[in-house]
Amino acid sequence: MIVKFLKKYLIFSVIIFAIAFFPVVKSFDNSLAIGMLYNCIVFFVLVLTSTLIMLKYATKDPSKFQTLILLSVFAKMIIAVVYFYFVFNSYENDLIAFTMSFFLSYLIFTLFEVVFLVSYLRKNL
Repeated sequence: MIVKFLKKYLIFSVIIFAIAFFPVVKSFDNSLAIGMLYNCIVFFVLVLTSTLIMLKYATKDPSKFQTLILLSVFAKMIIAVVYFYFVFNSYENDLIAFTMSFFLSYLIFTLFEVVFLVSYLRKNL
């Protein structure tokens, strides 16, 4: 199951990076483009890590799956807020574009995680 997730996730992420990266590079200055790329990378790593942990422990004890999901969502939100707090001052001139990129990255990667986990639950639990 983990290999299947990794394949889907990597394909999805490459598509998202390709779609997001080219318009951003053409439309914004380099520092903002790098910040937007960091947003994608941060959420890529957060979703990858949390989903792998959930899949690993869900197979061991399915009764704790709900708790793992809630802990994962809470941890990702805390890490995202801390990341945003420390980084957003760097993009004071383009704060709206950076913030939109931040939330869009969060929503896209979280949506993929939810869709994958729901399909996993339907098949396995």
